[in-house]
Amino acid sequence: MMGHLLHIKGSTSGFLIGSHLDKIFSSGPFAVVVFFGLSGIALRFQTDRYGIDVRWLVARIIRLMPVYWITLLLPIIGCYLLGVKIEYPGYGFIVAALGLQAVAKNLYIPPVNGPLWSLSVELYLSASLLAIGRWKRISGFYVLTILVIINLFFPGNTILQGLPIFYLGFLLPRIEILTRLNSVIKTVTILIPLIFLLFYPIFIQARFQGKLNFLFCTFLASLIILWTLFETNTKRNLFADLSQRSYSLYAVHAPIVLFIDKIFFADRITTNGLQILISLTVIFIATEFLYRFIEKPSIKYSRKYLTNQAL
Repeated sequence: MMGHLLHIKGSTSGFLIGSHLDKIFSSGPFAVVVFFGLSGIALRFQTDRYGIDVRWLVARIIRLMPVYWITLLLPIIGCYLLGVKIEYPGYGFIVAALGLQAVAKNLYIPPVNGPLWSLSVELYLSASLLAIGRWKRISGFYVLTILVIINLFFPGNTILQGLPIFYLGFLLPRIEILTRLNSVIKTVTILIPLIFLLFYPIFIQARFQGKLNFLFCTFLASLIILWTLFETNTKRNLFADLSQRSYSLYAVHAPIVLFIDKIFFADRITTNGLQILISLTVIFIATEFLYRFIEKPSIKYSRKYLTNQAL
């Protein structure tokens, strides 16, 4: 989100904005990799409860798609109301509505809400569990190795790139060794964030490209995923409540940043502190609204669907 805020003009200035702050928040690939890994963890706990079958996948679609559709449709309407020309073919609406952007790079349309491409990937990662979700222990790591090898032959496919870290997150919660390390939980909880903070600036400055970039992102994401599993106080943590709104926040932030820039700051050359403050305020308000009135009902209906199907 901060990456979108700070790069909207290509450069930054104004109060609260340092000369290198934009670089700190510029690692979109890393954020997406973490997103896939944490998603794998969440789905592991969910599928342990409900099982993995077609009815679970249907419930998953019911849970994800309403927010997806709202944050696709409203920006398109906003563009037409503001007279902003959207230059892509008509079939782009169908491609986006069906969540097909992730199939190939030439289908990354429409550009109205860019982050929706990764939510499109999320649908395919969820569907992949129908095939690989039954391997949950040591055999799962053999499957993970195969996925990594396959990924090396298709480096440009975003679904295959996201699958290994997603599946790693899916595998880790039930590794028995994690339950035997109570004596070092506090140490690990402190150590892993420190390692992350050590390597992250190196990643930002090095600007790794291609496969090396992806591998480094995956390494750091793996550390964070392990940290979340070692942290025993997650449910009592402030971030537990905030994480419930992360999907709505992720889906809604990009078009808000773009529209606020278009409406109020179109004549400015750089992004300033006032623009960031206004954008963040609107984003958090929109996130709360979307979570309460769209996402929570979707979650409710998806669980109701699973319950009725189980009877």
